[in-house]
Amino acid sequence: MKWWLTLALASLALLLALLIPGKSDEPVRAAAPDRARPAAPLEHRSPIALDVGASAPVPAASPVPPGHLDVCGWGIVAAPERPTSDALMGMRPMPKPDWALQWEAEAEDLRAQAIAVLQVRGDELSRVLARLLQNDANAAAAVALRSTDPRAYGLAWQACHSRNAGAACEQLSLRRWVQLEPNNAWPWLGLLDEARRRGDASGVEEALHRAARAQRSDGGFGRFVGSVDEVLPADAPVGGRTELQVELIGRSAAFVIGWPVALLSVCSAEAARDANRRQSCTAIARVLAGEGRDLMDVGMGARLGQRLGLSADEMPVTPAQVSAAQQAIPLPEQPGSCTAMRQMHDWVRDLARDGEWRALQAWLPAGRQRSSSSSSSP
Repeated sequence: MKWWLTLALASLALLLALLIPGKSDEPVRAAAPDRARPAAPLEHRSPIALDVGASAPVPAASPVPPGHLDVCGWGIVAAPERPTSDALMGMRPMPKPDWALQWEAEAEDLRAQAIAVLQVRGDELSRVLARLLQNDANAAAAVALRSTDPRAYGLAWQACHSRNAGAACEQLSLRRWVQLEPNNAWPWLGLLDEARRRGDASGVEEALHRAARAQRSDGGFGRFVGSVDEVLPADAPVGGRTELQVELIGRSAAFVIGWPVALLSVCSAEAARDANRRQSCTAIARVLAGEGRDLMDVGMGARLGQRLGLSADEMPVTPAQVSAAQQAIPLPEQPGSCTAMRQMHDWVRDLARDGEWRALQAWLPAGRQRSSSSSSSP
């Protein structure tokens, strides 16, 4: 089972190098926590705001000596201490440098601004996003229960599914999601999981049949962070913006871990000896690999096609192409630098606009060359 867990965490892994050193790796951070402050006054710098337009330059990087970091807006600083075993176990918090504390404060300010904008908008997706930004999945579910927007409903369902969040969450169902979005294989495969767990053979066949007829698979990875990022001001402090992006990417990765995985058992080599079952499984493999929005979808489709013995000519994407995509984003040498943050902003923009899989294709070396040559054309 390690392969699917690797795929589920791939997007987060691609961004781990952009994490602020010493930041907690908990996927969901409590809203507005009290922070311990050092006894000495904080050194505070004026925040830097990078133009997030496609051609905006970033400040030039200086050589970084060993044991130091190039921190955007702060210059060359000493690297934080490595976390001790006590810190890793949560027994003793590690002190954070001034720049990290400033970025956290900026992120909380940006969170409040985004919540205010989303609440004013008032559409169902915006209201779900606002409640999730407040770390309240149950309130998001209460909005989604009355929603006809499959994006809002699906996001709330995933947030609820990743944790025990309350009564409204318990009322959300995959059955309602597929009513709102019948041509999306993702919730049908979730129903396949549920049917298999309760031993419902007819439910398995129904979900398998409907997923095979779907036109796409879209779990919405990146929609949370991208939709929030769109409402942030253009002059948002780069440190706070990145801090908030990293948090929301981490929370979205927690949603992805709930990806339905019963498909591999239902479409095992033995089960696929049945002609009808093989036909459905082949169709699902092609939908996932060819019309999957997220890396997990495409990876599952490629894996399933390989299991069914389909040749590379019979599949839109192969496992080798998935592996290449997982390595698409170059990891920055200096996490926290202006260059790394600009890279993070570009990735969030591409992820929200194009979906994870297509964004990764653009980040492959050949894709970056095509993008660069097209942008430089007169």
